[in-house]
Amino acid sequence: MSSKLNSNFLLVGHAGCHNRGCEAIVRITIDLILSKFPDAKFTLVSFCPENDGILSDIPNLKIIPAINYIPHFLPDKDRNKNSVYQKLKNIIKGILPYFIVLIIRKTSETIRIRKKGKLKTKIVFASVDSLRELIIGSDIVVSIGGDNYTEDYGPPNYFMEILEYAKSLNCKTVIWGASIGPFVTPAIRLRMRNILKSTDLITARDELTIEYLKEMGVEQNVYEVADPAFLLKPKSLPLTDIQWSEKPFEIVGFNASGMWCQYVSCSRGKQIMNDIVQFIRDLIDKNKCVILLIPHDLKSSSFGDYQFLYKLERMLNRPGSVYLFSSGLYARETKMAIGKCDFFISMKMHAMISSLSQAIPTLGLSSGPKFIGLHRMMYGHTDYLIDYNDISEQLLKNKFTLLCNEKEVIKTALKNKIPRIKALALKNGDHLESLLKNS
Repeated sequence: MSSKLNSNFLLVGHAGCHNRGCEAIVRITIDLILSKFPDAKFTLVSFCPENDGILSDIPNLKIIPAINYIPHFLPDKDRNKNSVYQKLKNIIKGILPYFIVLIIRKTSETIRIRKKGKLKTKIVFASVDSLRELIIGSDIVVSIGGDNYTEDYGPPNYFMEILEYAKSLNCKTVIWGASIGPFVTPAIRLRMRNILKSTDLITARDELTIEYLKEMGVEQNVYEVADPAFLLKPKSLPLTDIQWSEKPFEIVGFNASGMWCQYVSCSRGKQIMNDIVQFIRDLIDKNKCVILLIPHDLKSSSFGDYQFLYKLERMLNRPGSVYLFSSGLYARETKMAIGKCDFFISMKMHAMISSLSQAIPTLGLSSGPKFIGLHRMMYGHTDYLIDYNDISEQLLKNKFTLLCNEKEVIKTALKNKIPRIKALALKNGDHLESLLKNS
């Protein structure tokens, strides 16, 4: 542990600031910790540190890569930096592709060794052992990210391993502002149950998570909060580059990516895209709406928001009524852009949080427990949430008409609820303070 109590915080589980939701979580997490521990210093373990330069305005923050892994088929005995082994190790470290790292990691979590003539099993934290000294030098490991502990994106091996490793080194652990589960694989569910029970503090951002953890027998260390991103303040963003062809009847914001293509067939994906295009054209042609296409995850891939929205803009073919925002907007600026909308439609969790926290009637186009939990928290129901598989032009029209008809009721209800939600978001810091000061 650090010689100066509660001064060193290791933040893990960060995907990278190309995702503006991840940027928001990091910024507000650090703000909340500094409000309780003014001398705190932070190390952020990031999967995309090359995208985290926008955090350079945060003092006492060090950013390191999450993956720094050398396979264990190389002997770990020769420490001479000029040795053949060390040279080979450095070459592999520089050229090993990430997908090979993943394959090797899964096949070398444990290695069997022969010692004094007897076989023993040694647990090897292959993907996180490079963090050993950082963990030992930290007062606490805080796992951020929001939805790392789920099987929505496959087995959460890395995120399970880092909490197990921290515990093996006698470091306190926290799962921070998270949605957790479900775990459909029996082995993962059992392993996660043990991890969750040994975690010192879990702050859960929705009631579904709390209910699910209770079913797993995890209760004593769990507290209800709201997502830290609810506390993000928008940064001024004048829309001087947008000239309306005519005064819009309503401004509708739209955020989406190609991620949903992974959950449906190719033919179904094309149909969904066509339905979205026809729905938005109808908003423009019949309702005189102006559409703001607002990317929220700027990762450079076929699934990235900007790539998808650029394609959508071209398919819509409505110049003067459709505006695609720059990919250079950061989290606070993106929230300001969303705040210009009368309505918002989104496939992304934190884009929805940006709109709902500004009392903007929001329609969700996503599936999964975290979206259900968010809508229940803000609306008390899921009437404004459409599953990927259910998207159609007619259902989009029906749900948006419902949103329009109830606009003022929704805005009033959200304005009344937001202070309570922000108070719950602040509770993340309160519970962390209580854990550290009472231990």
